[in-house]
Amino acid sequence: MMPPKFASSVTRALGVDRVQDLVDLSLRAQELTATVGDEWCTEFWVAPMTPAQAEGWRRSAIELRETWSFVNLKSGGVLAVDEVPDHALSQPVAAVTYPALLSQLCAWWLFHAWRGADLVTDAVSGIASWRLTTAPLAARALIEQVGCLLHECRSLFNAWADAKAGRAGSAARAEMVRSKMTPVLVKTSMGTRISGSPERLQAPNVLTYVKRLEKMTGEKRYSKWYDWLSDASHPAFAARIASSSEAMVHETGALAFRFVAKGPLSSAPLDNTGKAIADRIRPQFNEVAAHIADSTAAAAKTYFEALIQARQLVDDFAITTRAGALTQRHLWPAPLPARTGHPCPCGCNRRDGGIHRWGQPTPVLNLLGS
Repeated sequence: MMPPKFASSVTRALGVDRVQDLVDLSLRAQELTATVGDEWCTEFWVAPMTPAQAEGWRRSAIELRETWSFVNLKSGGVLAVDEVPDHALSQPVAAVTYPALLSQLCAWWLFHAWRGADLVTDAVSGIASWRLTTAPLAARALIEQVGCLLHECRSLFNAWADAKAGRAGSAARAEMVRSKMTPVLVKTSMGTRISGSPERLQAPNVLTYVKRLEKMTGEKRYSKWYDWLSDASHPAFAARIASSSEAMVHETGALAFRFVAKGPLSSAPLDNTGKAIADRIRPQFNEVAAHIADSTAAAAKTYFEALIQARQLVDDFAITTRAGALTQRHLWPAPLPARTGHPCPCGCNRRDGGIHRWGQPTPVLNLLGS
């Protein structure tokens, strides 16, 4: 992994502490990409069939020598899923319900892992190269992405807490888990801002994500940062002053001027030959660059923290339901319960199954301000 290269002029403009913070966060994003960049999973959904459709397909599956599990719903519909291993045929309700939900959780977590890591990397790379035309776009998208992660985490954590607390029989419990988790997962996977989309699939406005980020972290500058980054992402005021010095006014007040340059601007007094005095060079403050750097650092730190906690949710669902053992489809991450006496695969190092049992507490999303 290669740390982003900050030119000395950029380091002077941003300050050593800011730059070191951004370098560390970029390396962490690169490490995450190296860990999960090549991972993949199969996301699948189970839709009800009519009894007649199910019966017809049951006969066809036998002829095709395909292994399916079928479950009758109280509503009269039938759920069915293929790729069921032989040992799971005796658990049709679990096999039909839990692997599909886990596949959607896995895809959800991987989406946030990949996209968030890319945005951190690009935002830091942009400011390191003083690309103030594109760095605001990445920094603004990172704020949106982290806000989205927190917004969706809150909904999924609450849904899973309700679902896992149920102590009903196997079939009733599976149906309750499906009813609690499915609406949230549908919204996270298929939510869109495209005009004309069904109301149940309309994603929240991005400003909802920004407000969620402010509320759950206690960082009140996100709205200000977002406004500045949005202005800098368009051919507007912030974009124009990103490449200019502060305005200076002649002592007469007769004219004002500023310097315009693509790179960081500095000022220094001149010696008697007209050359700048090197040890008295002072970088000029660039408000756009400062907002990019500060918002990226704050959002990235929250992103990594929230992603770890989101993974705990996925692991708890996977181990509690044992969903990975109920399908032959490839799911990742999909840990299974540890063998007796072995440490838990979720990383808690417990050897007794820990909280991964029905009726036990679920992981809690714990961020400053929540």
